[in-house]
Amino acid sequence: VCVWTGPALFVLHLNLTIMINNHDRQDGYLHSFHTSQGRRKLGDHATYACVQGYKKPIGITQATCTREGWMPEELCEAGEVVCSAPPAVEDADVIRSKTEYQNGESIQYFCPRFYVMEGGPFKTCRNGRWTGHLRCIRPCSVSPEEMNQHNILFARDVQKTFIEHGGYVTFKCKGGKLPDGLLEMHQQCVEGVIDLPTCA
Repeated sequence: VCVWTGPALFVLHLNLTIMINNHDRQDGYLHSFHTSQGRRKLGDHATYACVQGYKKPIGITQATCTREGWMPEELCEAGEVVCSAPPAVEDADVIRSKTEYQNGESIQYFCPRFYVMEGGPFKTCRNGRWTGHLRCIRPCSVSPEEMNQHNILFARDVQKTFIEHGGYVTFKCKGGKLPDGLLEMHQQCVEGVIDLPTCA
Protein backbone atom coordinates (compact mmCIF):
# COMPACT_ATOMS: atom_id res chain seq x y z
CA VAL A 1 0.00 0.00 0.00
CA CYS A 2 1.28 3.46 -0.83
CA VAL A 3 1.35 5.42 2.44
CA TRP A 4 1.07 9.21 2.62
CA THR A 5 3.64 10.55 5.07
CA GLY A 6 2.55 14.20 5.25
CA PRO A 7 0.37 15.95 7.86
CA ALA A 8 -3.20 14.94 8.61
CA LEU A 9 -5.35 14.61 5.48
CA PHE A 10 -9.05 15.13 4.85
CA VAL A 11 -10.50 12.24 2.80
CA LEU A 12 -13.76 12.53 0.85
CA HIS A 13 -15.10 9.23 -0.54
CA LEU A 14 -16.70 9.56 -3.97
CA ASN A 15 -18.05 6.87 -6.28
CA LEU A 16 -14.82 6.26 -8.17
CA THR A 17 -12.10 8.35 -6.55
CA ILE A 18 -10.67 9.46 -3.26
CA MET A 19 -9.89 13.16 -3.06
CA ILE A 20 -7.22 14.24 -0.60
CA ASN A 21 -7.00 17.97 0.08
CA ASN A 22 -3.82 18.97 1.86
CA HIS A 23 -3.33 22.73 2.04
CA ASP A 24 -0.86 22.52 4.93
CA ARG A 25 1.95 20.52 3.31
CA GLN A 26 5.13 22.53 3.57
CA ASP A 27 6.74 20.71 0.63
CA GLY A 28 3.80 20.30 -1.71
CA TYR A 29 1.36 23.21 -1.72
CA LEU A 30 -1.33 20.85 -2.99
CA HIS A 31 -4.81 21.97 -3.89
CA SER A 32 -6.17 18.48 -4.62
CA PHE A 33 -4.96 14.88 -4.94
CA HIS A 34 -6.91 12.12 -6.73
CA THR A 35 -6.30 8.36 -6.77
CA SER A 36 -8.32 5.35 -7.93
CA GLN A 37 -10.50 3.90 -5.22
CA GLY A 38 -9.29 0.75 -3.53
CA ARG A 39 -5.91 -0.65 -2.60
CA ARG A 40 -3.01 1.33 -4.06
CA LYS A 41 0.05 -0.61 -5.16
CA LEU A 42 3.54 0.23 -6.32
CA GLY A 43 3.50 1.92 -9.69
CA ASP A 44 0.00 3.35 -9.34
CA HIS A 45 -0.47 6.95 -10.39
CA ALA A 46 -2.39 9.88 -8.95
CA THR A 47 -3.45 13.16 -10.49
CA TYR A 48 -3.16 16.37 -8.50
CA ALA A 49 -3.34 20.15 -8.72
CA CYS A 50 -1.20 22.85 -7.12
CA VAL A 51 -2.48 25.94 -5.37
CA GLN A 52 -2.35 29.29 -7.16
CA GLY A 53 1.19 30.56 -7.54
CA TYR A 54 2.68 27.05 -7.80
CA LYS A 55 3.04 24.60 -10.66
CA LYS A 56 4.09 21.03 -11.34
CA PRO A 57 7.82 20.55 -12.03
CA ILE A 58 8.79 20.34 -15.70
CA GLY A 59 8.05 16.87 -17.06
CA ILE A 60 5.82 15.86 -14.13
CA THR A 61 2.15 15.28 -14.89
CA GLN A 62 1.17 12.94 -12.03
CA ALA A 63 2.40 11.38 -8.80
CA THR A 64 3.65 7.78 -8.65
CA CYS A 65 3.32 5.32 -5.76
CA THR A 66 6.77 4.09 -4.64
CA ARG A 67 8.20 2.34 -1.58
CA GLU A 68 9.02 5.80 -0.18
CA GLY A 69 5.49 7.09 -0.75
CA TRP A 70 4.09 9.27 -3.49
CA MET A 71 6.83 10.68 -5.71
CA PRO A 72 8.26 13.07 -6.68
CA GLU A 73 8.72 14.36 -3.15
CA GLU A 74 8.34 17.96 -4.37
CA LEU A 75 5.04 17.74 -6.20
CA CYS A 76 4.73 21.51 -6.67
CA GLU A 77 7.19 24.33 -7.08
CA ALA A 78 6.87 28.10 -7.11
CA GLY A 79 5.57 29.25 -10.47
CA GLU A 80 6.16 32.44 -12.39
CA VAL A 81 3.06 34.41 -11.50
CA VAL A 82 2.44 37.43 -13.70
CA CYS A 83 0.19 40.46 -13.37
CA SER A 84 -2.13 41.84 -15.99
CA ALA A 85 -2.07 45.51 -17.00
CA PRO A 86 -1.77 47.83 -13.98
CA PRO A 87 -5.01 49.12 -12.43
CA ALA A 88 -6.30 52.54 -13.32
CA VAL A 89 -5.85 55.22 -10.67
CA GLU A 90 -8.24 58.16 -10.85
CA ASP A 91 -6.60 61.23 -12.43
CA ALA A 92 -3.23 59.43 -12.72
CA ASP A 93 -1.32 58.40 -15.83
CA VAL A 94 1.35 55.82 -16.61
CA ILE A 95 3.93 55.73 -19.39
CA ARG A 96 4.27 52.72 -21.69
CA SER A 97 1.91 50.35 -19.94
CA LYS A 98 2.14 46.67 -20.95
CA THR A 99 -0.46 43.93 -20.92
CA GLU A 100 1.63 41.61 -18.73
CA TYR A 101 4.21 42.15 -15.97
CA GLN A 102 6.58 39.70 -14.33
CA ASN A 103 6.72 39.20 -10.57
CA GLY A 104 8.70 42.09 -9.03
CA GLU A 105 8.19 44.51 -11.94
CA SER A 106 6.96 48.01 -11.10
CA ILE A 107 5.05 50.71 -12.93
CA GLN A 108 5.31 54.43 -12.20
CA TYR A 109 2.29 56.71 -12.02
CA PHE A 110 2.17 60.46 -12.58
CA CYS A 111 -0.32 63.05 -11.38
CA PRO A 112 -1.31 66.12 -13.43
CA ARG A 113 0.15 69.51 -12.62
CA PHE A 114 -1.13 71.05 -9.37
CA TYR A 115 -2.33 67.65 -8.13
CA VAL A 116 -0.69 66.22 -5.01
CA MET A 117 0.31 62.55 -5.01
CA GLU A 118 -0.40 60.59 -1.85
CA GLY A 119 1.72 57.45 -1.51
CA GLY A 120 3.31 56.04 -4.67
CA PRO A 121 4.54 56.74 -7.24
CA PHE A 122 5.04 53.01 -7.89
CA LYS A 123 2.85 49.91 -7.88
CA THR A 124 4.63 46.54 -7.94
CA CYS A 125 3.55 43.13 -9.22
CA ARG A 126 3.68 40.68 -6.29
CA ASN A 127 2.50 37.09 -6.81
CA GLY A 128 -0.09 38.05 -9.39
CA ARG A 129 -1.38 41.14 -7.58
CA TRP A 130 -0.51 44.82 -7.74
CA THR A 131 0.71 46.28 -4.45
CA GLY A 132 1.31 49.87 -3.45
CA HIS A 133 -1.06 52.68 -2.52
CA LEU A 134 -1.29 55.97 -4.34
CA ARG A 135 -3.83 58.56 -5.36
CA CYS A 136 -3.85 61.95 -7.01
CA ILE A 137 -5.53 64.62 -4.89
CA ARG A 138 -7.30 67.35 -6.79
CA PRO A 139 -6.36 71.02 -6.37
CA CYS A 140 -8.86 73.76 -5.56
CA SER A 141 -9.90 76.34 -8.09
CA VAL A 142 -11.53 79.70 -7.41
CA SER A 143 -13.16 81.49 -10.32
CA PRO A 144 -13.48 85.29 -10.63
CA GLU A 145 -17.26 84.84 -10.61
CA GLU A 146 -17.16 83.07 -7.24
CA MET A 147 -14.94 85.76 -5.76
CA ASN A 148 -17.26 88.49 -7.03
CA GLN A 149 -20.21 86.74 -5.40
CA HIS A 150 -18.36 86.78 -2.07
CA ASN A 151 -16.94 90.31 -2.57
CA ILE A 152 -13.38 89.11 -2.00
CA LEU A 153 -9.96 89.37 -3.62
CA PHE A 154 -6.67 87.56 -3.10
CA ALA A 155 -4.83 89.39 -0.31
CA ARG A 156 -1.55 89.52 -2.21
CA ASP A 157 -3.08 90.64 -5.49
CA VAL A 158 -1.89 87.42 -7.11
CA GLN A 159 -4.40 85.62 -9.30
CA LYS A 160 -4.31 81.93 -8.37
CA THR A 161 -5.96 79.62 -10.87
CA PHE A 162 -5.30 76.54 -8.74
CA ILE A 163 -4.44 75.97 -5.08
CA GLU A 164 -2.76 72.67 -4.25
CA HIS A 165 -4.22 70.30 -1.67
CA GLY A 166 -3.00 71.34 1.78
CA GLY A 167 -2.12 74.85 0.63
CA TYR A 168 -3.44 78.03 2.23
CA VAL A 169 -4.62 81.26 0.67
CA THR A 170 -5.55 84.57 2.28
CA PHE A 171 -8.40 86.70 0.99
CA LYS A 172 -9.32 90.34 1.53
CA CYS A 173 -12.52 92.28 1.10
CA LYS A 174 -13.23 94.47 -1.87
CA GLY A 175 -13.10 98.19 -1.21
CA GLY A 176 -15.74 99.37 1.25
CA LYS A 177 -16.72 95.84 2.29
CA LEU A 178 -16.16 94.12 5.66
CA PRO A 179 -15.91 90.41 6.58
CA ASP A 180 -19.20 88.95 7.77
CA GLY A 181 -17.26 86.99 10.42
CA LEU A 182 -18.66 83.56 9.52
CA LEU A 183 -15.36 82.31 8.08
CA GLU A 184 -11.75 83.36 8.53
CA MET A 185 -10.08 85.14 5.64
CA HIS A 186 -7.26 82.56 5.69
CA GLN A 187 -8.49 79.26 4.22
CA GLN A 188 -6.98 75.87 3.35
CA CYS A 189 -7.58 73.72 0.28
CA VAL A 190 -8.61 70.18 1.30
CA GLU A 191 -9.00 67.58 -1.45
CA GLY A 192 -10.30 70.00 -4.05
CA VAL A 193 -12.57 71.95 -1.71
CA ILE A 194 -11.96 75.39 -0.22
CA ASP A 195 -14.44 77.49 1.75
CA LEU A 196 -14.73 81.09 0.66
CA PRO A 197 -15.30 83.84 3.21
CA THR A 198 -17.84 86.54 2.46
CA CYS A 199 -17.63 90.30 2.75
CA ALA A 200 -20.66 92.57 2.90
